[in-house]
Amino acid sequence: MATLIQVGKQLRESATALEFVAGWQQVLETLGLAQGLQGQESHEAEGTALGRAVERALARDQAAGEALLDFFEVLRESLLASGVGSQTITRRDFTRLLADAARDLNLQARGPRSGSVRVLDVRAIAGLKFSHLFLGGLVDGRFPGRPSPLALVTEDERGALNAIRPRLFRLGVGDGELSLPLRQAEDRLLFHLALCAGGAVTLSRARSDAGGRELIASPFLDELRRVVPGFSERSIPRSAVLPLQEVRAPADFRARVALEALSPVSSRLSRPSPLASRLLARFTPEPWLQRAADVSAMETERLRFFTSPDLEPRSFSGALKAEAFAGAREQWFAFDAASGLSVSALGRYGNCAFAGVLSQLLKLEAVEEQGEEPDARTRGTFWHLVFEQLMPRMKAQGWLGQPVGALPPTALDALIDQAIDEAAKKAETQNAVGHPALWKLGREKARRMVRRVLYSEHEGQPFKDQQWLPEAVEVTFGRGAKDERFRQVVTPGARPGERDVFLNGKIDRIDLGPGGAGVVDYKGGRKNKNARRELLLSDFQLPAYVLALRQALGLPKNDAAWLYLGDQDASSLSKLLGKEQTLDELMAVDLPTRERVEGEGKKNFANAVHRVAGKLRAGDVGARPEDCGRCSFKRVCRISQRRIGEELG
Repeated sequence: MATLIQVGKQLRESATALEFVAGWQQVLETLGLAQGLQGQESHEAEGTALGRAVERALARDQAAGEALLDFFEVLRESLLASGVGSQTITRRDFTRLLADAARDLNLQARGPRSGSVRVLDVRAIAGLKFSHLFLGGLVDGRFPGRPSPLALVTEDERGALNAIRPRLFRLGVGDGELSLPLRQAEDRLLFHLALCAGGAVTLSRARSDAGGRELIASPFLDELRRVVPGFSERSIPRSAVLPLQEVRAPADFRARVALEALSPVSSRLSRPSPLASRLLARFTPEPWLQRAADVSAMETERLRFFTSPDLEPRSFSGALKAEAFAGAREQWFAFDAASGLSVSALGRYGNCAFAGVLSQLLKLEAVEEQGEEPDARTRGTFWHLVFEQLMPRMKAQGWLGQPVGALPPTALDALIDQAIDEAAKKAETQNAVGHPALWKLGREKARRMVRRVLYSEHEGQPFKDQQWLPEAVEVTFGRGAKDERFRQVVTPGARPGERDVFLNGKIDRIDLGPGGAGVVDYKGGRKNKNARRELLLSDFQLPAYVLALRQALGLPKNDAAWLYLGDQDASSLSKLLGKEQTLDELMAVDLPTRERVEGEGKKNFANAVHRVAGKLRAGDVGARPEDCGRCSFKRVCRISQRRIGEELG
């Protein structure tokens, strides 16, 4: 490894592709990866199991080194033939090129007793022979596969271009009516070669995907059934636990015994064994069966809980009501002036208390893989930052309130570019932004987005009819507020048992004007069609911001609006409520108004906040989600669509 690092450091940060190939060939030759096994000595006696294992490992290393050197030679010839080898690229881009090109490389197993079982891509079996070949994945759309729907030029467009310039694209194999699409023709040939490679061949396919949706068999199977006499297909049931007659290990035996002895009939997919009672009597004293019984009780409780929305959670389904948790509940869910409840956490708790506890208390985070381009969250954050930079600059120029069409175009474009540059610098320090070329393209998309918003009907100012203009951006309220007026935002308790709930959050933008103020919340996507249904169930942001405005500024008029940057739509909270109720009814904190609004079946922010806080303080954190669609904890929660009948008691 030290030699590899030393030689690798000698490579420049940027060079031509051919220079990189030559440099890494030197690295491999320096390490001696392709010198074979001559001189390699096993420290174990020849013929021992450990000695054979060492020889196999050395053989694999040798094969890998030889394959990589051969691959570099092929890559060098390809770069020369294409003329790309003389172009200067960075080490990072060469690594990406190398990884993409090596995906089709199959390493041949070598060494003593190797090759008894070989796992290969179907493209690698041409010319090989096997005593028995297993070919899986015979599902329509996979084998034979379909052309990628994300191609830069579609099949129809290629056909149209071929009509202008014949044979510009190779669309199929054959002529006239016998022509087949290129992917289908290739897979037919590969299927034929696979059948010829095995003395005996076993074909397999899945009947359903991970979501339970039925999968269609490959047309190859239909053709074999038609032309091969005696061809038959056998369905093998999916079973996580082996039957008693098939177990070969103690762990499998214990799993089957636990299933037969402990599982309720209503939760089984197979028939119970007649030996269930005998197995239970024989193995009840065993510690492993006791542990299995405990787990069975937990899962039975969870299934009961998910069966009925009226059931109260218990120990293993989200109950923290035990006296042992009293002190912890008081600390976790105090929501007082010293700690507060963030508006984002309020939304998580409102949507699902269980998911809220996982994210806010246990600090679990979803594992996210960074792709080549920024994900939706990174893009949304970037667009937020752009407007955070742009609006103060426009205010400094005295442009706010003026028709955007009357502003000097060149100066406005320069201001937009400055805002995007500053926002990009911040975004790059906060998030992984992907490939530089795609990130550059993302900045161009942001530029087009800003112009579309500014030249829309509302011109990026949802309250321009009220003459409320952007005044401040990124205003923090609650515990971390810099402005003393926003230091305490509280939903007061009014009913017996209710305690004040102090709120923390950050407002994207505040617009001020004659007699009133409004808050603007940027959304990176398109208009949410379910905004009314989600209001005060999983979305508390705008009402919380309005409460912060009312308590901090005390202005007689207030409103809030979502500014959807994806489709340039502006939607105010008062407009969302419509004629069914007023904003004052939504934001009332006095008990008489709250009770009246609740009796009329209308929404009220204080009622919703105390409903969420009350359940948490009472220790009810069961998984009763409003929406599981965007939840990152499905595997932890394991909410089941299965329902248990009355036979469980």
